[in-house]
Amino acid sequence: KRGTYPFCNTCVGKFDCCCNCNEIDMPILLPNEAENISRISRLGVDEFAKKLTNNLYQMKRDNNDPNKGCIFFKNNSCTIYENRPIDCRLFPFDFKEIKGEYWLIYYDNIKVCKALPKDKKEIDSCAHNIRPLLDMVLPYMSECSDPIFCQRLQKQSYIKLFPIDKIRDDNFN
Repeated sequence: KRGTYPFCNTCVGKFDCCCNCNEIDMPILLPNEAENISRISRLGVDEFAKKLTNNLYQMKRDNNDPNKGCIFFKNNSCTIYENRPIDCRLFPFDFKEIKGEYWLIYYDNIKVCKALPKDKKEIDSCAHNIRPLLDMVLPYMSECSDPIFCQRLQKQSYIKLFPIDKIRDDNFN
């Protein structure tokens, strides 16, 4: 699998980070994503995700073991890759509420993403391509920001890129 960003192809962990890392939380699922994954996996939503807010789910870990990886990560591969959630596609970028404003951020911990470029321009370039994902997440942004989804990530250091209003308005400078 190629990954979402060009730097994904250089990953030395080969998906050992986002799918199996104990430093991060399992991905958030939008309602349509949970339904789609249920359809393609032929599993009930409650078998692979738990509902944590009015509309949003969180993927379960394999065997519900807090030390294991994603339930769909088997034989060093994502079994739902073509239908993976937006949260997976977005990684290592994320949206975070900071002082009442939503920002695009990335986690700069080497444990979280081993392939993340050191060059800020390359990171910015990749981040600019997330606008279609933002459009799908916007209706759920306040729910996505609920701390219940990111108990592990709250401990990670991050770097702010730009407010999501700038992405939405195509004003990145």
